[in-house]
Amino acid sequence: MSRKQLRHSTGQDAGMALPMVIILIIGLSLWMASVAILTRSTGATITQNIAQMQDRQRLVSIGISGMMDRLTPADPNAEILGVGTDLDPTGAQSCSKDPSTGRSYFTFDDPNLGDAGSGRIWVSCSETIESGAQQALASFLLVGTGHESQLATPAATPTRCLDDARACVTGVDGGLRINAAGGGVNRAVVTGGLINVSGAWDGVNANTLELKRPTTDANAPQIDIPIRLPAGSAEATQCPAAVGTVWGVGAGCACPAFFAATAQDGECPTGPPDAKSFQQLDPANTKSLVSSYLRSMLKRVVKEQSTSGLFTDRPAEIPVGCGTAQLYGSSGKYAIVIDASAGSLIGATELFALNNLTSDGTGTCSIGNGSDAKTPVLVLNGVFRFGPRTGDVANAMGPGNPKSKTKVIATNNVWQIKGANAVVIGGAPNATLTGCDPNYYGTPGNRTQTKGVNLQFAGSTYIDLPSGTLSLCPFYKKSSHVITVPTASLASQVSNLEFSWGGASGDANAFIQTAYGSTYSLETNGLLFAPAAYASLGLNSSSGALMNGGAVFRGLTLTTNASASRSGTVSPPPATNGDRKVQLRFWDSYLKRDLGIVQVVIRDQFGQQPAYAYSYTVWRTMW
Repeated sequence: MSRKQLRHSTGQDAGMALPMVIILIIGLSLWMASVAILTRSTGATITQNIAQMQDRQRLVSIGISGMMDRLTPADPNAEILGVGTDLDPTGAQSCSKDPSTGRSYFTFDDPNLGDAGSGRIWVSCSETIESGAQQALASFLLVGTGHESQLATPAATPTRCLDDARACVTGVDGGLRINAAGGGVNRAVVTGGLINVSGAWDGVNANTLELKRPTTDANAPQIDIPIRLPAGSAEATQCPAAVGTVWGVGAGCACPAFFAATAQDGECPTGPPDAKSFQQLDPANTKSLVSSYLRSMLKRVVKEQSTSGLFTDRPAEIPVGCGTAQLYGSSGKYAIVIDASAGSLIGATELFALNNLTSDGTGTCSIGNGSDAKTPVLVLNGVFRFGPRTGDVANAMGPGNPKSKTKVIATNNVWQIKGANAVVIGGAPNATLTGCDPNYYGTPGNRTQTKGVNLQFAGSTYIDLPSGTLSLCPFYKKSSHVITVPTASLASQVSNLEFSWGGASGDANAFIQTAYGSTYSLETNGLLFAPAAYASLGLNSSSGALMNGGAVFRGLTLTTNASASRSGTVSPPPATNGDRKVQLRFWDSYLKRDLGIVQVVIRDQFGQQPAYAYSYTVWRTMW
């Protein structure tokens, strides 16, 4: 190619490149401008999102603080909210609506709006079914410490074995005593743990006591006793049985003999971190776990009694003879039904008539297995209170000698079930009329559909069960009482309880006793709550005790023999401590936005220290 042609070609290329460069520069400028705009937009969005997140968290925090105040009012007479149907079957303490407005949500002001009535924050609330539920700390709770009043008679000066320097009796003043006569190997079976506040044991070993865990948690304590402190220390007597021979068991405050020292951690702790101090267990300490639990259980009695409508402040109508016996349902058996709607109070007159029914069959009519109208089953429904009625001289109950081995058992303050085939049922009977139906629970607030029993004992009253069968079921759940025997000190701390027990409680005066060598069977499917008294139960060839709802006694004595084929069994439902579990959903009514969900556990110490702390299990507040 000539130079002229080459110059011409090159000039053409240069002319074409210039527009391309211009286009490239414009495109690059536009891209850079877009990047700058996008950067500014992204930064603004991030800043805005941060501000919105902070605002959201601020609104949720205001709502949570306000809800804690609404759920747990400062007024001690106001109802706490967020209680589930397990504890409050009527739903009166549900948090599903604001009681002050009736709306299905609570409203709170946003201070940033400068309007005290803005109501910007809306919070809806719901609780779990078991929220606030209060079950036993353990399946077996022995609360005697040796410092409680043990009244010889209602008018006598109280005696306290540790305070009055008299010997304490294990299994009576506190603790557990097992008498294995004849070398019998028949274990009392406890499922769910045992708390022994006194730390006193007598005759408890691998042949007499069997412990079962209700869960697979290998670290769950099975036995709790107070920590035994070194001798000579200022607090050495914090564990009552550490006083030594006063309890007749030597050192005391140690684990039962079948626990090896190397295997006590988690199963029977005697030191940190699992062991509890006496202050944590002492019923006299109003801040202890045991005290809180006992009071909460008594408050439940008052609530259920009011809710069920099954207590009537009139003398119970106890029939004379078997004239009222009728065939019961489709069972083909006869029964006498006594309903507390006619009257709940059992004084001396009513008790005399009741004892005639549950006698040993020497008369023309006595409670039996229901095979005919002369031997009907006895069915009780409602709340029955045994004890003297104020101002009723004719029905006054004397102290009696209910368990004295040298005197005739008093019939004016002791209910005896003596018939060999006697069947006494509290609550809804099963299909065969051999016991109560533990799976039947009536409709809360519906008097006609609610079936169950609570036997309350006041003054100096007792149960003597030499034979027969006593089967009791609660109104609603296993945590409800079937027997209530409170101390005067506990009763004084619970409004509207109106009764307490003050009977004799020496070695020969058990509140509830089954005769050794009997054919007796005791079955309770609700809580057997008797912190005021001790029980003496015989386990032999045909007798036994089945306490499916847990048991609370001051002390317990069990007697077995070599031919024993049945055992005393305690197995309550899983333990809960009264904490409320609620879910809160938050709504911004100003921006019409869902703020998220927070789930809260409110620590209530069995209802005795409401909202002393709370924790979050779920915090989901993202849009």
